[in-house]
Amino acid sequence: MSSNSRRRSRRGPSSENKPNTIPPAPVLSAAYLECSSSKNDLVRRLRKVVEALSDEDLEVNSPEHPGLDGLTAALVDPKLLRHKDKEVRLHTVLACMETFYLYAPEAPWDVDEILLVFEQIIKQLSNLSHCTVPRMPNYRNYFRLLEQLATVKVAVVLVELYHQGNAAALET
Repeated sequence: MSSNSRRRSRRGPSSENKPNTIPPAPVLSAAYLECSSSKNDLVRRLRKVVEALSDEDLEVNSPEHPGLDGLTAALVDPKLLRHKDKEVRLHTVLACMETFYLYAPEAPWDVDEILLVFEQIIKQLSNLSHCTVPRMPNYRNYFRLLEQLATVKVAVVLVELYHQGNAAALET
């Protein structure tokens, strides 16, 4: 028996031979985030989601991305926005900011969900004081958050909510 065949037999059958293998979930879907196996895996997946959402050619109602509506709903789930890990919260906020940009001028969430996103945006901005040098972890992500706030101008949404009679918009 050659050494190659011994190596193969130790590994077991290859994934090519497994029947009924489930294809991976598309990045722009709630299922992609739901199948994370750890905090680090969730952060890695959220980074990929942010990257995919920032694609300039992405269209909201495209048949190529049928899971996008589910993803937008998953992003405002308190399990992500209020996650115990700061990196998960940061990348969730970045994904929400890209989503605001993508769906502009209308946000894809209801008032309570929008206020939850803004609550977390403000909490993330308070972390800027801990991240003042470009070589620090997450500096680039906080810088991106500031860029998005300046570009997308999502604060206008809070003003509109207030003028529609939602006083909670100012409490955020």
